[in-house]
Amino acid sequence: MIREAKNAAKYVSLPKKSTIPEKSLWKKLKRFFVDNKWPLIGSIWVVAFSLGYIGFSEYFSATGEIYYFWDIFYRTLQLLALESGFVSGSIGWELQIARFLIPAVAAYTAVQALAIIFKEQIQMFRLRLMKNHVVICGLGEKGLLLSNGFREKDEHVVVIEKDGNNGLLKQCKEQGTIILSGNAADPYNFAGQG
Repeated sequence: MIREAKNAAKYVSLPKKSTIPEKSLWKKLKRFFVDNKWPLIGSIWVVAFSLGYIGFSEYFSATGEIYYFWDIFYRTLQLLALESGFVSGSIGWELQIARFLIPAVAAYTAVQALAIIFKEQIQMFRLRLMKNHVVICGLGEKGLLLSNGFREKDEHVVVIEKDGNNGLLKQCKEQGTIILSGNAADPYNFAGQG
């Protein structure tokens, strides 16, 4: 579906400052997580390993077994492969949490790393599934305003920009806009891409 240019004008006009709606708590949390994703994941890793180390230390102290720092550290590392989590007897809450948290964080980190590696392929897949989206050809100040306006109204936006070094692309990417590199006037440039 192609929208007429006159309909796009309502997305560019900015409301008065007093009528701008507040972002919902969910959107604020989502933005915070996106902006701080890797430091948060790193913090969860530190907490998970600390809990595993403390849990194993307490477990071995309770059973009377003597293990040194590197032995306990190695046992905690084995939680990544789900190998050392089985211990008999009473298990402290620290080790219980670590046995589930470490593999979960490892899986999440692996998925995020794969998403970064295959970002372009994922983006093209998303584009093929997308319907009723807005296509903006060329990203200048007006294109950015249009993109922001459409995204504010929860529309799906695709930007085609031939300059890969355009400084405005970062702002669009942060909003979840799909960016295609190339000349929008070239009919062969995006053949077969959606």
